[in-house]
Amino acid sequence: MRQHLLNEAKHLLEKVLANVQVMGASLLEAHTLFALAQLAQVQSNVFQARKYGEASLSLFRQLDDMHSTMIEAWLNSLSDI
Repeated sequence: MRQHLLNEAKHLLEKVLANVQVMGASLLEAHTLFALAQLAQVQSNVFQARKYGEASLSLFRQLDDMHSTMIEAWLNSLSDI
């Protein structure tokens, strides 16, 4: 049941990501990518977590957003898993 819910969450977040990309809403895109990264971490998929996390970090940096420091620390913690 838990895995089903996680897969459903991923599917919904991927839909959100596609929509915010079409809208050009970069801040929402960055947050959605980070949500996908965290979800991938919960699913023990470190490769996907890092991929989404790095994409999120890149956008947050482009936007000069304060979240970039937190995302960078989160990415560094992935190597500890």
